[in-house]
Amino acid sequence: MKICAKLLKKVRIYLILVVAFHFFCTYCYKMWNNSTTFTPQTNNWTKYTSRMKYRKIISFLLAAPLVVFCVSCAENVEQLAKPYLERAELSYSNGQYSLAKLQLDSIKTLYPTAFDARTKAQTLLLHIDLTESQRNLYYIDSLLVLSREKLPALTENLYFDKHADYQDVGTYYASQHRIERNVGRTYMRPQTDEKGVHTIIVYHRGKAIEPHTLRFAAPDATFVELVTKTPPHTWSDASGSTERVDFAVGSEESVAAFLAMHADKTIKVELVGAKGKTAIPCAKADKQAIIDVSNLSATLRAITDLEKKWSEANRRLEFVQHRLQADSIKRETAAQEAEMGK
Repeated sequence: MKICAKLLKKVRIYLILVVAFHFFCTYCYKMWNNSTTFTPQTNNWTKYTSRMKYRKIISFLLAAPLVVFCVSCAENVEQLAKPYLERAELSYSNGQYSLAKLQLDSIKTLYPTAFDARTKAQTLLLHIDLTESQRNLYYIDSLLVLSREKLPALTENLYFDKHADYQDVGTYYASQHRIERNVGRTYMRPQTDEKGVHTIIVYHRGKAIEPHTLRFAAPDATFVELVTKTPPHTWSDASGSTERVDFAVGSEESVAAFLAMHADKTIKVELVGAKGKTAIPCAKADKQAIIDVSNLSATLRAITDLEKKWSEANRRLEFVQHRLQADSIKRETAAQEAEMGK
């Protein structure tokens, strides 16, 4: 690289001298032209035409080495870039795609004027992207199959609720927490939708307390809390008033982990509000429902994420295939034009 830089510096100096000589000759001949009248019958005309001929010869002799040097330098750059391209092709054939990309990046960085090598490098990079996209799709498909195979066992003890007329996404929850089975009582209902969004809905029957926190406490004084900033939804009927508040559990599933840790202990559940607090029943079936919904929610979230990644990988694959097709058409067109030129 240092030798190439020195040669380029000399080329620039040489080019400046050639241009300066050209302008100097032009200036001299203009001065001669302004001071002398040229006619075919005078010796001045003969001298002028002769000097013009010599000027063209000298300019050609000065410019010719520069042209030859530039062509040889371009060929030299292509030769220097060739080993990187060969190593990239070898890495690609061995499945070492990251190493192949590093070699191709080196061509772009070290030899930006090696246009033929860079064109071949770009084509090879597209093939690498195509192979990686196909591999990613196969891997994601495998994970999706494994995740979906878990669903029957996870949903066996849960009730699926979805009204096709006005719901796009259904929900899963325990059968004992269906609304028609819990009219007029205070209870909590853990549920998850088909996308894996896990919530615990609490229905509080009685005097309004404006709830904002749901606390799970163990006998050893450890506890875990869910907090919401959304005001409760309140309504009244002939037998009293009801407050409904939704607590988002989140991906960490802290409540299910806490209940599993204290599976053999009695858990005290309290609904805390701005105007008081109240106890929420938490039987063994309620604890198991929270754990079952939590496990299903984690799997549904994983499936949702995998489907999103599959869609992105598929779009990437289609883009690379389109680029390869366009690149192939471009090369075929260039080859046809070269053949017609011959």
